[in-house]
Amino acid sequence: MPEKIIERLLAPEVKRLSATYKVLTVFGPRQTGKSTLVKNVFPDYDFVNLEDSSLQREAEEDPKGFLINHASPLIIDEIQRVPALVSQIQANVDEKDSKGQYILTGSYQKKVKKTVAQSLATRTATVHLLPFSFVELENAGLSLPRNEQMFTGFMPNIYSTQGIVPSEYYSYYRSVHLDKDIREEKSFADVRLFHTFLEVLAGRAAQTLVNTAIAGDVGVSSMTIKEWLSLLENAYIIYFLPPWSKNLTSRAVKSPKMYFIETGLLVSMARISSPKEIGITSLTGAIFENMVVMEALKARYNSCSEPNLYFYRDNNGAEVDLILEKGIREVELFEIKAAYSVSKDFARNLNRFENLHPGYKVGKNIIYSGETLLEPVHGVRYINYKDIAPFFAEKEKYIPAFNMKE
Repeated sequence: MPEKIIERLLAPEVKRLSATYKVLTVFGPRQTGKSTLVKNVFPDYDFVNLEDSSLQREAEEDPKGFLINHASPLIIDEIQRVPALVSQIQANVDEKDSKGQYILTGSYQKKVKKTVAQSLATRTATVHLLPFSFVELENAGLSLPRNEQMFTGFMPNIYSTQGIVPSEYYSYYRSVHLDKDIREEKSFADVRLFHTFLEVLAGRAAQTLVNTAIAGDVGVSSMTIKEWLSLLENAYIIYFLPPWSKNLTSRAVKSPKMYFIETGLLVSMARISSPKEIGITSLTGAIFENMVVMEALKARYNSCSEPNLYFYRDNNGAEVDLILEKGIREVELFEIKAAYSVSKDFARNLNRFENLHPGYKVGKNIIYSGETLLEPVHGVRYINYKDIAPFFAEKEKYIPAFNMKE
């Protein structure tokens, strides 16, 4: 496997936004290449990593002096280590009108996201970098069969360094990064219960979660489960897909579905030991759906778009796996099937949704393991899972064209 930098689709957007805003903040899971991305896009910027204990201490004790010693333009990696530094960054950028003064990265949302939103409102753009997408891997000439891809996952280190064993990598990722970050936020009387929770959660990927049921399996309270889920969401380990409804209030109160950001980590937590096992486990459909939903989310984030992704379930049990809300009364529907063959039954819930929502412009799509068909079948597109990014990426952004008076 070649040792090279794989071009990230987010790179042009990062460059564009840095020319528009004084600060750019890049959020995302650990080891998804945030620092590599920003150092490649901004090679002339100084770089400091707040994982370095001495730099962290310097920033905590004297934020103003730290930013004098490390002047802009500056990349600050892992800004969540010193959230208080953000206030001083605000003071600094308000003194100058130049764009792209600071590039911040963060891998834990709770510590810094609110601070960034409050202190750097109107001053920063925020983007999210997730693991590699199929488009990025295909552009680099890297392709794996479906089950091998789900087992291997999408983390950059696996593709940039020869000889990495995926099962070992995700085991180390759990112990070195996940456990470390979580334990910094929460102390555990028995860490084994938390590990049991992770394995139980893996068995519920692509499902709505019932905290009381998980609590019973793990042996802790439902409030503890709620707290642990929040920790995982803030650490970019899991993602909650909200329900779709015409009524915005209903969206807020209904339970979301849960997915793992990294399919390889999901497979590791589910104790699947080889790609061959993926094809025979009862979790095959859930893992495949997880991979597809994350590919859709990557396409949205890589085009700097709000997710606008949902699922649908009515009171009679009809469900649409994935919905992209494109505009007022316009949606794209996606059923996700691990099968390799076309079946007219796949479109049943898509047609049902369309009939239940007259007045909506509805696109109907099946994402599956077979070949992308050039023509729709009975008004339904069939798309191979590797080809879905263009259906989710935002192609155009509105920029006002002002007529300046002399």
